[in-house]
Amino acid sequence: MNLKSDYQDFKSKIDQRGIQYLIHFTRFESVTAIVGERRILPRNQLHNISYDWRELVIPNSSTRLDNPKHLNTSIMHPNIYLLNIFRDKWYPGSRFCIIGINPEYIYEEKTQFSITNATYKPAIKFGIKSNIQTFDAMFMEQVSGKWNKSICQHKITVRKSTLADFYTTDPEAEVLIESEIPYNDILFIACRNQYEHDILASAFYVLELPMEKFCVQPTLFEPRSE
Repeated sequence: MNLKSDYQDFKSKIDQRGIQYLIHFTRFESVTAIVGERRILPRNQLHNISYDWRELVIPNSSTRLDNPKHLNTSIMHPNIYLLNIFRDKWYPGSRFCIIGINPEYIYEEKTQFSITNATYKPAIKFGIKSNIQTFDAMFMEQVSGKWNKSICQHKITVRKSTLADFYTTDPEAEVLIESEIPYNDILFIACRNQYEHDILASAFYVLELPMEKFCVQPTLFEPRSE
């Protein structure tokens, strides 16, 4: 991993805020390919997946407007708004896992930060950058986010005094990782409940894939505590 020149400053801020992992969510089928391939790849590198697993890879969205060279992650909790759209509206009946990733990728040389969803105009206007100032901005007192049709303006999220230090102000803020994530930097793979965990376990048993990183964490599939 190539590090930012000021990575020590990033490390200090990560420690101060108690950030333990980054979050990426994906469908069951893709999780099988991730474990089989032993790495997570950004969307523009999915063609590099070996033939054995390639047919299992299903990107969360084929229509995202942000840069496909990035792996989209969030800090300590998934973007529940987007996860629910994928799971309940775009792909009803589909099942997802939530993957915890080593937070050291925050200070990987090319990692960028977005104060809200990277496809929203306020994020683009503010700037999606790799510097520590943009990282800090994800935790500022208020953030302009997605467009609210009912009031014809962008939604303003104000940081609550009860919000944990490790949470970004806008739950849709993103950490955009350009490099692949090796299996060793996957900290956990969370299922929504024991039933879904057992479904994957049965498939992994047949495919002779390891299950040691899997767990059941239902709270990760719910809105974050504020």
